[in-house]
Amino acid sequence: MKYLFIFIVLSFSCVLSAEIHRETTVCNESGEMCFYWWPKLPRIEGWQQDNRNSYRYSLNAQAPVGFNFGNAESVIYAKAIYKLREPDTKSLEQFITNDKNRFLKTNPELSIKEILALTSKSGLKFRCYSFIPKINGNWERASYSEEKDADGNEYYLVFVLSSRTEKAYKSSMVTYEKFVTEYE
Repeated sequence: MKYLFIFIVLSFSCVLSAEIHRETTVCNESGEMCFYWWPKLPRIEGWQQDNRNSYRYSLNAQAPVGFNFGNAESVIYAKAIYKLREPDTKSLEQFITNDKNRFLKTNPELSIKEILALTSKSGLKFRCYSFIPKINGNWERASYSEEKDADGNEYYLVFVLSSRTEKAYKSSMVTYEKFVTEYE
């Protein structure tokens, strides 16, 4: 009975809190601190974490096996943005608007459309958008949600598929959706 109770408590604690990688290190000779926060992603066959670029960009960088974040036709990444570091952002809606504006500033000819939402294994609802270039640029899909970790820290979550071509974008979509829907 004791073990059943422990199993139930542990099961619920996994569902109720985010799986966020949190790490703080001294990142250079000046003694500055670097903060690394990103969602822990499930292992998906045929894909691997690119650790070097995960730390370089402070996100969970995934690339097909045999490739890295710089040379893959498609990459997938996930970010956890600590809400206290975004004091002017008051809601997920505002966060999404800011992100869309950032994309448009980089490529004003993008077509951005809200598409079918996804739900993670833990029940998080992700609002999804396609970012399609009219002429040049990457084909991207971004999914946004909010999460709270076991310590009560709150984050905006962003999962992104970024592809150099439409063909790579379409062929990576099922994998991307697995990363989102299997996130706990």
